[in-house]
Amino acid sequence: MNDIYPRVYKYGPWTAALTGLCGLLFAGAGAALVLLAPKTNPAWLIPVIADGLAGAGVIVVLSLTCRLTLYEDRFEYRGLVATRRVARQDIVRTANVRHQTTGMSLTVVLKSGRKVKIGCPGRADEVFARWFDAFPNAQAEAEEAQGEALLANPAFGPDEAVRPAAILRDHRWLTWLSRAGWAAGMWGLIYPWPYPVCLMTLLALPAAAYGLVILSRGRWSLGDAKDGRLGIDGLAGLPAMGVGLRAMLDDGVVDWILAAVAGGVVALGLLLLVLAVEHRLKWGQMAVMMAVCYAYGWGGLIYLNMHFDNAPAKTYPVRVLSLETGEHGNPVKVTAWASRPSGNTVTVGDRDYRELKVGGTMCIFVFPGAARIPWYQYGPCK
Repeated sequence: MNDIYPRVYKYGPWTAALTGLCGLLFAGAGAALVLLAPKTNPAWLIPVIADGLAGAGVIVVLSLTCRLTLYEDRFEYRGLVATRRVARQDIVRTANVRHQTTGMSLTVVLKSGRKVKIGCPGRADEVFARWFDAFPNAQAEAEEAQGEALLANPAFGPDEAVRPAAILRDHRWLTWLSRAGWAAGMWGLIYPWPYPVCLMTLLALPAAAYGLVILSRGRWSLGDAKDGRLGIDGLAGLPAMGVGLRAMLDDGVVDWILAAVAGGVVALGLLLLVLAVEHRLKWGQMAVMMAVCYAYGWGGLIYLNMHFDNAPAKTYPVRVLSLETGEHGNPVKVTAWASRPSGNTVTVGDRDYRELKVGGTMCIFVFPGAARIPWYQYGPCK
């Protein structure tokens, strides 16, 4: 089949007009929130929403400038910043090819080793497919190699005749487990109520994932599908990060440096446990796994340190120096208490923030912590 060149991929006039209008609305909404945001709480939420809307608006508007033009012997891609011209003979392979209803994206690997990432609006057609399908696709090759490795894994059955059914069965189980992990993670990130039940669920799922990997006897992996094993990372990743986020947002620790060091020790121990079942982690995978272990270990330590602390608290009456506004919660500057100097900041809830007055008093209740990491609560003096 003789294809007609040049072939241009971009938004049509009506789609471009609607996209541009949406972009302007997003950017305008973000700017309005920044300008009209009240100085009272929840002040931390306004900049987050504003940044998100403004960023979305800018990206939408800039996407209108993207254009991909295919010629028989080359392509030209005009991105957000510059225009790249790549000869067909300089391309080695493609990777990460994605077709969506509103756009397409892929990565082109050149003989020089450089990569050109293409992301442009428009729909991929047969001309687009034939032009780029002429080159080896790294993603397809990796998927084929992974499929061969799965079929060669004796943990799925004694011979290749029975292994496809076992692989399909495990894949279905892991799909549901990953959905459960995603749902629990979103529960913890968005609305963690009832709080103790939510936190214990987030703590339990990564541990359950580790146990299932051991019980699978070589069929499942803690990471993505690799080495002839199916990945169970969906059950553990988001809940583990949720534990760390909830500890950062919700828990009052007196000395964050002490908590960070203790969390690092726990994370190192968790990483060693992971390495006991994952023997071939690359450096990038190691970094991701360390981040997940740190969020899970640090957040879990902080929560359990508070949850199992039954010791009485020591009370510190303090005076309110100023009511601040910030991006995270409601910061209040108070006089010295425990090991914190005068002028330190305590984060309080919305209702307490509205009721507190500069020069007024409140009390800080410091607990020793089950793991000897002091933590605190605040409230009216009794």
